[in-house]
Amino acid sequence: MTACVETTLQAAALPVATVRSQVTVPLRFPDGFSTTAEVLTFRGLADGKEHLLLALGQWEQTLLAHDVPLVRLHSECMTGDVFGSQRCDCGPQLREAVEEIAAAGGFLLYLRQEGRGIGLYSKLDAYALQDTGLDTYDANLALGHGEDERDYTAAAQMLGALGATSIRLLSNNPDKAAQLTALGIDVAEQVPTGVYLSPANHGYLAAKRDRTAHTLELSGADVGQALPAIAGTVPSHDEMLSRVEELVPRLRERAEETERLRRLPESTINELKEAGVFRILAPRELGGYGMGVETYAEVVRRLARGCASSAWTAGHLIEHVWMLARWPRQVQDEVFANGPAPLAAATSAPVGTARKVPGGFAISGHWSFASGVMHSEWALLAVQSDGVRLQCLVPVGEVELEDVWHTAGLRGTGSNDLRAKDLFVPEHRAMDWALLSAADNPGSLIHLDPMIHTPMATLLNLVAPAAALGARRVRRRRVPGKDAGAQGQEHH
Repeated sequence: MTACVETTLQAAALPVATVRSQVTVPLRFPDGFSTTAEVLTFRGLADGKEHLLLALGQWEQTLLAHDVPLVRLHSECMTGDVFGSQRCDCGPQLREAVEEIAAAGGFLLYLRQEGRGIGLYSKLDAYALQDTGLDTYDANLALGHGEDERDYTAAAQMLGALGATSIRLLSNNPDKAAQLTALGIDVAEQVPTGVYLSPANHGYLAAKRDRTAHTLELSGADVGQALPAIAGTVPSHDEMLSRVEELVPRLRERAEETERLRRLPESTINELKEAGVFRILAPRELGGYGMGVETYAEVVRRLARGCASSAWTAGHLIEHVWMLARWPRQVQDEVFANGPAPLAAATSAPVGTARKVPGGFAISGHWSFASGVMHSEWALLAVQSDGVRLQCLVPVGEVELEDVWHTAGLRGTGSNDLRAKDLFVPEHRAMDWALLSAADNPGSLIHLDPMIHTPMATLLNLVAPAAALGARRVRRRRVPGKDAGAQGQEHH
């Protein structure tokens, strides 16, 4: 804590601040969450800055009932809050705080304290020093600033102006609680925020944990340990194609078995996983490869040289990992918990129905053509609710699988039917299809990979032509004199 802050805390009494204005502002976040805030401005703040207070949820009733409101002091972060920078965790914490406070009733104080109080330009200078090896605190010190120059006197004044002298503080930072307490605000409880870890902010969060005692659990990762998505672990386009080429002879050998089983053999699935095929479109922040359309289409085409069913199934499963990475962080934390390439089937034929129930939706339907479902842990199902097309994410074990895939072609894809009757889907696992398929989908606020920032239609129709072209090339290369019928069966 800096000397100026200590001096402020020793003051006998806070100067009085008063509410200057109050305006209603409807809020809508890119992941679809919306709420309404009463935005308050103030006169008489000690530092003279234009801090804001967003009153959310049933805040007036909370104060009238003498309940303890939920409060977050959020320091302005243009790079994180506005541009989605992953060098910090500010943007996700802001989004989380608005929803949590709106549900509980309370206040989000948006404090003009960029860069822990050193300003935007100095923060960017500190970033440059961090790139040379300094942590976030040593970089500030090297620039002649304090580790943390924030003074929460104005925050205490704002709360006092509303009569919120006892609060539940939404924060991982013990200094916020200590300063508010010294300023006469009773912190009845400190509520931790989520931990938004990525390779880009791992060192930043570790420094906060180790140097200023932030309550952060970094998923057991050691400080400085390389994470899976760090540059250097991602294969090049040519290297990925080379891995796939090595699989082709074995896929060809198993083509007949694949058709007989009416799904991919486990040996094929395991080899695809080991080659990293399902990671092609997964974001690098999640440990994926973050590759583009060219690599994806060429991988599917080359796999089809060995087995069209394998190419078709792999192509769709790769694509569905990319679709899952477009969901909000809560869902991504759930589905990517066990690795960078969760397998999911997706089907919209025909569209099911959904009705709103407390906490989510009850969905019903009979969906066909769920390619890859025999190897999936999740299913993405299209439903209609009050005229809005939704995509619902459900564990495969919660839907009924009908083994109906007895076909003449692509028999090995196991594209069976799925049924559900009044299956409950929690609200966070039901998303507006228009939002998910748009360029500014929720995942685009989380991941830097360009593919996440493209409309979903970019990829949705690539599997069929890529697989067909690969299989067709094999047919055209038949050896003269061979039994055309037998060879055609071998390569589908």
